Amino acid sequence: MRLLSPTTILAYHRVAAPGTDPYSLCVTPEHFASHLEALSRCASFTTLDDIDKRSPWRKRVIVTFDDGYADHLHSALPTAELFGVPLTTFITSGPLGGTFWWDRLTTLMSGRDEPEVDFSLDIGPAPLKVHLRGPERWQRGERAIHERLRLLTPTQIDNTLDSLQAILGEPRITNETRPLTVDELVKLSEHPLITIGAHTVDHQLLAGRPASSQLESISKSKSDLEKLTRRSVQHFAYPYGGRDDFDEASVQAVETAGFTTACTAIDGHAVGFCNRFRLPRRIVKDWGPHEFAEQLHRWGLV
Repeated sequence: MRLLSPTTILAYHRVAAPGTDPYSLCVTPEHFASHLEALSRCASFTTLDDIDKRSPWRKRVIVTFDDGYADHLHSALPTAELFGVPLTTFITSGPLGGTFWWDRLTTLMSGRDEPEVDFSLDIGPAPLKVHLRGPERWQRGERAIHERLRLLTPTQIDNTLDSLQAILGEPRITNETRPLTVDELVKLSEHPLITIGAHTVDHQLLAGRPASSQLESISKSKSDLEKLTRRSVQHFAYPYGGRDDFDEASVQAVETAGFTTACTAIDGHAVGFCNRFRLPRRIVKDWGPHEFAEQLHRWGLV
């Protein structure tokens, strides 16, 4: 694929200001608005459908969101409407109307005030021994458990979280976040600024999984979303998206499933001759206007 204009693809996850954000997924509504305002002054917004079309602008930007949180509809879209910015939202089809596993982990681990807790969890090839002393240890403990869980199958993750809840008891905080419901997904998909993309069925790490398992999760997410929205789903994003989070079998599965592009979380510009199934993206954090302006300089957009 020959890109006729340099393109920066931005990756967001949520537009929200929750009480806790252990994985730095959130950008506040105020900051998101300031991001779009700054981008509108220095570049032209486009979509993955038009990534290889000629543009009179030297610099182009594509705004994407991962996972499929409800605030894509309730927070991100209203702000995008103010600036006329098209959004691509990559949806994990399995958790629709339910809970992402990492958010369940957060509800179990946050808000705890026990001074000392020791336990062991059977995660992966060896038990994980967890020693918690004070709030910071609870946070570090959550990150350690998360890193082990992301390597497991969805069933293994659910079983481990059940075991963790049996050890710790009921969650201490209310789940402040949720995925889209099916009705919300349909409403989101009907908006002219929105392109729905796929993000697998289960958000499981793809690298190392059998090729048949990868193809099933990737292709089923496409067919599930197309059935629900009655729209063609042509674009995909690899869960986690780092260099070690997907492999050649993943790329082949995306192509076999009939997608036209696939986005990674590998930093860079989509310029020159670019593999349409390994498109780089810039991960956006909760940067205020000054910090975001510095990022625009680093990315060569201003």
